[in-house]
Amino acid sequence: MAFTYDIETDIGKVRIQLGDVDATAYIFEDNEIQYCLNKGKTIDGATIQGLMMLLGSKSHRVKRAAVHGLTMDDSAQIDAIKATIREYGGGMPSLKSAMPALIPSDRGYTEIT
Repeated sequence: MAFTYDIETDIGKVRIQLGDVDATAYIFEDNEIQYCLNKGKTIDGATIQGLMMLLGSKSHRVKRAAVHGLTMDDSAQIDAIKATIREYGGGMPSLKSAMPALIPSDRGYTEIT
């Protein structure tokens, strides 16, 4: 597991754009950012790739839940990630072809207490 943060390197430039600069609580390993660089080809392209990975990780969790008076709602964070992807010039992938049955039902979850 490697974390480096040097603004003079491409990995450091992607890290600062992702806000992933805290060595004690980082999100991406250096090799994951290198993967984004390889796939995205540019600093901004790699940033988009990293944001898409974050968005993908959020899709594995419940977006909104309320249990015993405590509410967890990731929808604002998900919207912010999507907006940032668009600001960097990335488009939103369509998941309808890959998971058509999941799209209409993905409206969050609320447990009645």
